Amino acid sequence: MITLAQEIRTFFQISSFQADKVDLLELVLTDEDLVKCLANKDIPLIKKIQVLQQASVDKNIIDDLFFFAQLQHNHGLQFAAVKPYVLGILAEQTGAAFVEVYTREPIALATLQSMQKSIQSLLFSDYSQSVFHFMVDPDILGGFRICHRDTVWDYTVEAQLSAFHQQFISL
Repeated sequence: MITLAQEIRTFFQISSFQADKVDLLELVLTDEDLVKCLANKDIPLIKKIQVLQQASVDKNIIDDLFFFAQLQHNHGLQFAAVKPYVLGILAEQTGAAFVEVYTREPIALATLQSMQKSIQSLLFSDYSQSVFHFMVDPDILGGFRICHRDTVWDYTVEAQLSAFHQQFISL
């Protein structure tokens, strides 16, 4: 079975998708009725294009919209769930590190910039550039979790308590 990441990676190999389209796609793909219309195989292509034109959708993203609408429909996901994969692949294409940071609550801009600088210098100094994607995860009690490819640095309260528990029971 093909994974979501593989499906998106294949799309990038055959398309001319550009990073400046991500925010525009996200804006359009939050309209659930529009996504259902685009993903519906029973609606003729000409009708879908008419719907997009009525919604004043930028002509430069129409082909990409069809792909992502179908992807959302097939996987039952909102574009927000797909966006990290898209940003990650775009970062890889430019040779940048794609870093996801999960926190319990949104981070203030000054703290965010400081975190980015620290994480970049400590963990990703091999890369000339890093693309950060900050996400809120209400399941995190406190602290934060950093993910890059298959590596996770877990600085959450839960992880620290678990480590303490493991040390305690091994005494």
